[in-house]
Amino acid sequence: LKSHLRLVNALRQFASEELDLPTGSSYTHYVALDRPMALWVVNAAPEFSLELKSWWYPFVGRFEGRGFFNKQQAEDFADKLRKQGYDVAVSGATAYSTLGWFADPVLSTFIKFNDADLAELIFHELTHQRLYISGDTTFNESFATATAQAATLKWLAARGNEDTVKKYAASVRRLDRITQKLRNTRDKLDTLFSQLHESVASQRKCKAGIYQTLRAELKLLQNEPGFSDVKNRRQAPMNNATLGSIAVYHKHVPAFRKLFENCNQKFPEYFK
Repeated sequence: LKSHLRLVNALRQFASEELDLPTGSSYTHYVALDRPMALWVVNAAPEFSLELKSWWYPFVGRFEGRGFFNKQQAEDFADKLRKQGYDVAVSGATAYSTLGWFADPVLSTFIKFNDADLAELIFHELTHQRLYISGDTTFNESFATATAQAATLKWLAARGNEDTVKKYAASVRRLDRITQKLRNTRDKLDTLFSQLHESVASQRKCKAGIYQTLRAELKLLQNEPGFSDVKNRRQAPMNNATLGSIAVYHKHVPAFRKLFENCNQKFPEYFK
């Protein structure tokens, strides 16, 4: 625990000095929670739409998710939405950001991450403090994802361990392959939902077929080296809310990466 907390201090210093990210008082104190996740997030989407249901929050504006510190409360809320006809997904989050309004703590839910994953999480959450557009969840999360990945690569390179850099870069490429398959599925569903159908039953059948194809593609992928964790993703409930919640974090990542490259990988210019 001591070594991980020291690493967080080093990450804060690197973020401030090399990444042009604000640190403030965030991640300067530690909290041990009595639960495996910091919170549980409920996402919902209509049966024949990929547009996530949103809720309004102070400071944040509209956000496409509802968070609960108690898992059972999240599940109960999810059941209510299902009864209203929504596709619903419930997922655990190991961390969250208060956007600099408060000093975010280091939590027991993520402190044991490996070095690269811990760095990515810290850089992701600090990016929210650097820039957050009220009411535009997809912009904010895609921006934080792309920025954190670039920042983690720079941090790993600065440590001088080339093998670690290659390993992390390979994990990002694997994630890109998965999200591309999910993006292709979203495109198919968008086309399906925009078309007229003879009946709701026929539309449901076509929708089920698209998701069945996705599961088959993920099953093939899990047999490749490095993709063993795809099995858990494939077995998890797959629906419009699932795809929508993942897209929030990855939809604009390619655009932000291109912007970063156009700025010669210099973070101040990129943020500007």
